Amino acid sequence: MEKECFLIGAYCNTEHRLNELKRCLLNLQKYDLDILISSHYPIPTEIQKQVKGFVYNSNNEILYQKDFDEYESGFWFFYEDSNLRIDKAFEFHHDYAFWTQVRDGYTLAKNLGYDKVYFLDFDVELDSETFYEIKNGSKDFDV
Repeated sequence: MEKECFLIGAYCNTEHRLNELKRCLLNLQKYDLDILISSHYPIPTEIQKQVKGFVYNSNNEILYQKDFDEYESGFWFFYEDSNLRIDKAFEFHHDYAFWTQVRDGYTLAKNLGYDKVYFLDFDVELDSETFYEIKNGSKDFDV
């Protein structure tokens, strides 16, 4: 049997975000799987005690527009309808920080012996139907 866990990516630098993380933790408890957290922002000890593992990386780098070419990256917002078109290049984006958070979390999961990891952001409420569709492979999801 595979050893499974949830991995929550979190950047909870406000009380509102901490409350969202707490809500997420409460929601995930019904699935009876271990929970790990990966964060670039310190998490209170009382929350750390509720999970099986926690990794904190203080390096929360963002990529600025001047770096986009070097990393073959970029981030644009594009919206168009019959009356409006918006096409804007952002000055920076958080992809690098996000992917280091994912890497750190998956490394923690691997080191703790987990075979299967379900990653989600701290502000997501996972409903049972969706979770079991993912778990049973009956539905493809881009994550």
